[in-house]
Amino acid sequence: MRSQSYQTELKNEIFLLEMKQAINAQQLQKQLHITYESLKPTNLIKSTLQELGSSPNMSSNILSGALGLASGYLFRKATVGSTHGAILKLVGTALQFGVTNLVSLHADDLKHYGQILIHQFFRKTKEKV
Repeated sequence: MRSQSYQTELKNEIFLLEMKQAINAQQLQKQLHITYESLKPTNLIKSTLQELGSSPNMSSNILSGALGLASGYLFRKATVGSTHGAILKLVGTALQFGVTNLVSLHADDLKHYGQILIHQFFRKTKEKV
């Protein structure tokens, strides 16, 4: 009598575990589909652009980085130019990296001084007229 009770309990437990396994498999399949959709290149670009638009610090950091890269590139072109010597190219690249890093770190200060210079320039032109 007791062995039938154990067999019945065992069958019930097996049935419950099979049901739990089926539910977990469905959830895993749904999550896999969600992950697959989120990793598509178009969705990655969309989510990145949404994050950029929602974060004011992010756009400031991008602007600072772009300003640093542009100034480093221009500084390198102005100092080294388009030479063919390997040592001069290496020095130019090191200078570009240094200027880029310096401008990126102090972008807010440079923006502030740039605004002051612009205001000074326009104030003088108005006084002359």
